[in-house]
Amino acid sequence: SMSIETGMPEVPRYAMYSGCVLDQLTWQMQRSGLLTATARLVAQGETVGTTTSAGTPAALELKRFGHFNGAITRNGSALGNVVSAEITYANNLDRIETIRS
Repeated sequence: SMSIETGMPEVPRYAMYSGCVLDQLTWQMQRSGLLTATARLVAQGETVGTTTSAGTPAALELKRFGHFNGAITRNGSALGNVVSAEITYANNLDRIETIRS
């Protein structure tokens, strides 16, 4: 698990989400355009403040990679080409709604 902070400096509102884990990861592949992915997270708690708790963030270098190549085969013979696909990996986490101290 990890903690993630979202910041809206204009408001100011900074929310620190603790105990974040991955619930679902989905990515879409197609013949053109960018390869996109969506990550759904579940967190245990939220702490809201007017200043950041994370300090000064460092810039992350974005590294893109291309779409995959694929084919549909049956008994080793090609039946068709994949022109688009969507893949989802889900942990199916149970959310337990409780009142905590």
